[in-house]
Amino acid sequence: MSDTSLSIVPSIGDFPNRKQKAKLIIDWLVNVHAVKSSQTDCVLGSDLGYPIDSGAKNLTDEVEYLPFRLMTNGLDVIVERQIYDTGQNGMDSFICPKCNEDIISDGWSFLDEYFNTGNSMFICPVCKRESDLNNFVIDPIWGFSNLGFTFWNWPSFKDEVLKEFEDRLGCKVKVVYSHI
Repeated sequence: MSDTSLSIVPSIGDFPNRKQKAKLIIDWLVNVHAVKSSQTDCVLGSDLGYPIDSGAKNLTDEVEYLPFRLMTNGLDVIVERQIYDTGQNGMDSFICPKCNEDIISDGWSFLDEYFNTGNSMFICPVCKRESDLNNFVIDPIWGFSNLGFTFWNWPSFKDEVLKEFEDRLGCKVKVVYSHI
């Protein structure tokens, strides 16, 4: 069996006060009993995460798919620059928000630039205009931010839960699904 993740990523490459916002989101999720407050080895990687709790049932319409019986079932909070990709699903298109051209075949240098410098601005090789990576139409969806919330093996969230994330973060969010 393989693992999946659902990452909620602000559409801001360099999120201000990211550690304070992360704490605000964690406190909210603990208060609604979606995750437990004590961290454990419940996420992939070397970091600790927040294990699933009974209130997670209120965040999804697919309660039967919640990972209560899995060891990898928690929330990983990332407060460092990250490229949230789809894992084995790759990237099918990368469409410029200015000229609507799919530039996926022009290379992936934007990934190195963002990861190495944190600069989320990218110049389209077709129209030569600059846009934030988070404004490109990417299929399947990818995200670029120094703040993110990755839920391991959780099903999709209700729309109102995603809206609550947006309200609490003060910006639009992307939902990135990954399969490892």
